[in-house]
Amino acid sequence: MNMKRTLTAVVFSLLANATHATELTYHWQFGDGQTSNQVQPEYQYSTPGFYTVTLEVFDGQTLSYSKQHEVDAVTPLIRQFDIQVAQTVTQNQPTALIASLSTTAPLELDYQWHLPDGSKQEGDQISLSFTQTGAQEVTLVGLFSGRQVAQKNVVLNVQAASEQTDNRTTPDSDNDQATPDSAGNRTTSGSDDSSGGTAYWLLGICCFTLLRKKLRTSTMVR
Repeated sequence: MNMKRTLTAVVFSLLANATHATELTYHWQFGDGQTSNQVQPEYQYSTPGFYTVTLEVFDGQTLSYSKQHEVDAVTPLIRQFDIQVAQTVTQNQPTALIASLSTTAPLELDYQWHLPDGSKQEGDQISLSFTQTGAQEVTLVGLFSGRQVAQKNVVLNVQAASEQTDNRTTPDSDNDQATPDSAGNRTTSGSDDSSGGTAYWLLGICCFTLLRKKLRTSTMVR
């Protein structure tokens, strides 16, 4: 694990306040038990964390200068911090949100989700059901030892739940249906056509009438 930290800024600050010194010695404490007597050391932390570095400068045997500086050996390891979520988010349907972390070295974070209703959840993956439609903002915070080291905001467009499909059956065309005619009366449509029956009945009457007239004419001729 490479977490190199050059403490140049601290050294430059020291030198600006240590002019006219004839003989200086330096003592660095890196906050993890390791030390150095170099003027401008480079140090690699083996474990992620926040460390307080202490520098003491001696002029002979006299402490002439001291300073402390906190080194962040966590956030420089984070390459990407993001939220994975489905492209389509539907109202009242469970939606999975997953924390995505990419680092240059092994790093474990705690995750805290800040939700639109003001509540919070913890874990690298949660499931939500949004009761409101439209834009809903979710914030993911990455914590290391209780300190925030990363944050990601995402605005989700929650769509309304799709309507249920109407499964009602279409009436069978073979079944009789009562429908109004042009006069406003209701007739019954079905396999037997009543208008056809009426036509045959009228045709029979006409034939009978013609035959009767023919017989009467024949009798008068005689």
